[in-house]
Amino acid sequence: MVQVTHLQAELREKELRETKLHEQLRKKEQLEENLRKQSAKMEQQLTNPRGQMQERNERLRDNQVTALRQQLEEKDQEINEFETTLSAAQDELCEHQRQQSPEWFISRDHIQLTSKFLGKGGWGSVVEGKFCGCSVEVKQIHELILSPHHCKLFEREMNIASRCRHPCLLHFIGATNDEGDPLFVTELMETSLRTLLEQRALS
Repeated sequence: MVQVTHLQAELREKELRETKLHEQLRKKEQLEENLRKQSAKMEQQLTNPRGQMQERNERLRDNQVTALRQQLEEKDQEINEFETTLSAAQDELCEHQRQQSPEWFISRDHIQLTSKFLGKGGWGSVVEGKFCGCSVEVKQIHELILSPHHCKLFEREMNIASRCRHPCLLHFIGATNDEGDPLFVTELMETSLRTLLEQRALS
């Protein structure tokens, strides 16, 4: 009987210890759950400022891009206005230069043509003439090829010829630049190039 009572006491004590262990386990699980919740809350608190900062940085970057794009558009507009102004100034300068008489211009009244024919080419015929009392060669441009385009080519050729100086070149005296057929005046060659080549062998 005493032994049974002792066993019953040990059983109750064992059940009591088991109950305490279950209670401790439940508290431990509850504590772990609380820790997980606190950890999640702290992580959320850390994530929100990071997200807000990222959003703020994105807005700042967008504002900077918009401002730079606006500045670029303003610069493009300024460049376009400058190019327009420059183009108008260049056109005005060209028109002014065109209206002014070039340095190589000579009056048609100072040129006397003779009937002595010297040669003919694709642009015109060459006759002997007089300029300020001196014998000269006068090239008369064919009337058939006269056009605004060819007149510009003629002016360009005269501008080039007026700057060319060489012992092997005929001295350019000048040219007319009026409404009549252009006249191109150079010094008179003593002989023709063909005759000179026939008389002298090429070295």
